[in-house]
Amino acid sequence: MRIFLAQNNNESDPVDSKAAEILEMIKGLEWRNLLDEFLEWLIVAGPKLLAALIFLFIGIKVSGWIARIAHKGMKRAKIDASLSEFLSNVFSFILKVFVFVLAANIIGVPITSFIAILGAAGLAIGLALKDGLGNFAGGVVLLLFKPLKVGDLVTIEDYHGHVKSISIFYTILESLNNEIITIPNGSVANGEVINFSTTPLIRVDALVGIGYDDDLQLARKVMLEQTAKDDRISKTPEPHVVLKELGDNSVNMELRCWAPSETFRRVEFQLLENIKLAFDENGITIPYPQRDLHFINSPDLSTES
Repeated sequence: MRIFLAQNNNESDPVDSKAAEILEMIKGLEWRNLLDEFLEWLIVAGPKLLAALIFLFIGIKVSGWIARIAHKGMKRAKIDASLSEFLSNVFSFILKVFVFVLAANIIGVPITSFIAILGAAGLAIGLALKDGLGNFAGGVVLLLFKPLKVGDLVTIEDYHGHVKSISIFYTILESLNNEIITIPNGSVANGEVINFSTTPLIRVDALVGIGYDDDLQLARKVMLEQTAKDDRISKTPEPHVVLKELGDNSVNMELRCWAPSETFRRVEFQLLENIKLAFDENGITIPYPQRDLHFINSPDLSTES
């Protein structure tokens, strides 16, 4: 037992031997030469490094100042506040990147390397954020060309309501029953948009069917009388009634009049109700789909029965 312990104590530990080798390497380093090389590099590159830091400090300050001037110019040009804020931030970021690249070039880093890195990064970001960039581009188009603005009554795709806000990425509608609808700007810019607020008057079309046995001229007179009872309906252009269609079950007549864009929906609903009540008072029927069946008495059938 004692002999085994003595032999085990004489064996060298691999960890201790590795540490000893590292210590020997550190002792073998010529610290004086390393310090001399560092001081020599500092003397050669120090002025460039100092110049790059000064240039970087001044460049960042100047880029921020230029971005603020651009932001004030866009506000004076009455560009949308959210768009001007975003564009000024993007402009400031581009200027700062340009300053950083020039500062690195002063030290000796080639500009082509930065351009290659920025190009690869831009491609990767563009592929990853394809939908987001599409919404951003749509937002810029909406804010620059203004096909719609806050407060307009619009129909976008299947959504109808007032524009509550237009941001860089999304357009928010408030529907007529107070629902908040968020639509990506890419869909708004590339889809169909009906804006009811761009003109002061919107034509209201009230389609009503009457029976074939009813008096056509009386129905026209009654329908026109309803427009005179509503002050919201414009007298110019003059309301008129046209025979729209001779249908299978009814004679379809359409009353056309003009109302303010803010209230034309309510005018349409009220007009249809008034026409129905007036038709009832004047004995004019509004038919519904029906089918007449005619039975022909056959001698053979009667004999069999």
